[in-house]
Amino acid sequence: KSGKKSVVKYTIDCVQPVEDQVLDVASFEKFLHDHIKVNGKAGALGDSVAITREKTKLVVAAEQPFSKRYLKYLTKKYLKKQQLRDKAKKSGKKSVVKYTIDCVQPVEDQVLDVASFEKFLHDHIKVNGKAGALGDSVAITREKTKLVVAAEQPFSKRYLKYLTKKYLKKQQLRDYLRVVANNTMKNVYELRYFNLNAEEAETDE
Repeated sequence: KSGKKSVVKYTIDCVQPVEDQVLDVASFEKFLHDHIKVNGKAGALGDSVAITREKTKLVVAAEQPFSKRYLKYLTKKYLKKQQLRDKAKKSGKKSVVKYTIDCVQPVEDQVLDVASFEKFLHDHIKVNGKAGALGDSVAITREKTKLVVAAEQPFSKRYLKYLTKKYLKKQQLRDYLRVVANNTMKNVYELRYFNLNAEEAETDE
């Protein structure tokens, strides 16, 4: 070994599953130690590969050639063995966006039922192309006359507006109500009447 081989370092950060107590770093370290092959032999790392643990991270220092793809393959194999393969896909917590639909005007006038609207959204919002199967990706909560939709990104504000219009059309309210974005509060929609209020006031008298 006159010319020292170049060494490459790979870091696997397990912080989220470790904090959620679904993955044990020591167990993962042992798995890699037992399964990484050097010269076709598993577990005989010698001086070619060193695995060190840094809190929630594993650092693999290996002499070239050592494939990044090979390490990813072994990581997936470990996750599958621990039945964490699907959870690991979700372990990177996606950012969640919240949208509020304020239905106060039509609810007070008893022309719209919030519970019915909530059920409509629940049945029609698509996750991975499938309607009604919201899982952990979308949560709909009712707050008096408001509906709050908390969804993992990407989730389009325009898509929610489209579904709201679809519901209004189904309830034959599309000619009376419109979906308006609140000017002062981000991600808030309001259901407002078209400008018929003056005419309605006259007919009520």
